[in-house]
Amino acid sequence: YQQSLEYINKSIQHDLIWAGPESDITAGRYLSKAFTLFDNQKPDSVSYFLIRTLEIRKRVFGDKNSFTYGAKRSLGEYFSMIEQYDSAAFYYHHGLMSLIKGFNNSNLFANPRPTEIELNPDLVAGLVFKASAIENLFKRDTSRIDLLDLSLKTYLLADSVFSIYHKGMLHD
Repeated sequence: YQQSLEYINKSIQHDLIWAGPESDITAGRYLSKAFTLFDNQKPDSVSYFLIRTLEIRKRVFGDKNSFTYGAKRSLGEYFSMIEQYDSAAFYYHHGLMSLIKGFNNSNLFANPRPTEIELNPDLVAGLVFKASAIENLFKRDTSRIDLLDLSLKTYLLADSVFSIYHKGMLHD
């Protein structure tokens, strides 16, 4: 663990000089460091490096971009791993907003209506992750049937997106 962390830190220092503090290369190193820290039970700085990655990617690529989606998805994964499902659902939902150009509704109970050209495996995964986080919220408060309903609708949307995408791939 210590060796990999030293390597990542040296890489970050090199990238800060070579590519600058606001580059996607540096953001990628921050992302690696965050999950290395998390994987080795050193969660103190994980959220800092994940949020820093998101900030850089938003500046470099804008909010409507797959790289920004990836940073938000990573934050969702982190919050899922530490069982903060409300934060996980928030980041998964906002990740979908980054992935789908016409989807700007920050209401968790809204789901995107992607166009055919927006159908891809990242969208399927993002929907499944959102549905899973919401399902876990429901498990904490089973009186919230609205959460169970939203989770099911989101899983069904993921299934539909996958089916249409898969059919398109077979015909290409």
